[in-house]
Amino acid sequence: MKKVILPILIGFFTCSTLLTGCFPAEKEKKIPRERVANRYNCPMKCLEQTFEKPGKCPKCGMDLVKITEG
Repeated sequence: MKKVILPILIGFFTCSTLLTGCFPAEKEKKIPRERVANRYNCPMKCLEQTFEKPGKCPKCGMDLVKITEG
C-alpha cells in the first residue's frame, strides 16, 4: 500500500506545481493619462507606488524608469 501512495503523492505535488506556473501573472494595471505624466516606477515592479522624480528604487536599488502610456 505504501508503494502506491508515495508515487501518487509525488505525482500530485508535481502536477500542482507545474499547473500553478502556467497561469499568467496578474494583468498590469493601466494608469490614467493624467497620472502618467512625469511619473516613474521600478522596472522590476517590486513596488506598487510611483514616484515624481527619477532615482533609485528603495527596495531593490534599480534605476526608476519613466512611465509611458500603454
